[in-house]
Amino acid sequence: MTSLDNLGGTDTTDLTRRGVRVLGIGIGRQKALFSLAIAFSVLFGAMTVADAWVLGWATDHVIRPSFEDGDVATGALVAGTLFFLPLALWSAPLPTTVSAQGLWAVVYLGLVVTVGAYGLYIYAVGRLPASQASGFINLIPVFTLLFAVLLLGERLAPAQVF
Repeated sequence: MTSLDNLGGTDTTDLTRRGVRVLGIGIGRQKALFSLAIAFSVLFGAMTVADAWVLGWATDHVIRPSFEDGDVATGALVAGTLFFLPLALWSAPLPTTVSAQGLWAVVYLGLVVTVGAYGLYIYAVGRLPASQASGFINLIPVFTLLFAVLLLGERLAPAQVF
């Protein structure tokens, strides 16, 4: 027995008509409550539009000009270091020996990944509208998978692809 059979009909058009009828009865019995729901829905829509406008204005007039000077990038680097360094020192002991391979891995991750990739992204945000540049940040996982397969020979399971 399907869920539509429990409601007394199998036709979706019939179900829709009965749903609208039930809604109409509820509106007729609780007119004040329905009016409040509509009013607050309109208010919610207006606040959503206002939020989007304020965020767009702040991005274009406050945040984007800061990217041109490099202040935001420097601040993000300092804030990230101050936040994560104590956490890293607390969560794991310092290594007793440092290998050349480990040192080059840290240098590569610091220079190429952080400075290179995010530096170019911050450069792009300073020259493009934020709405255009922000879409490219979503390509990081795509290129991570692509490079893992091409450069490292990783194999992906079907569940990882889709």
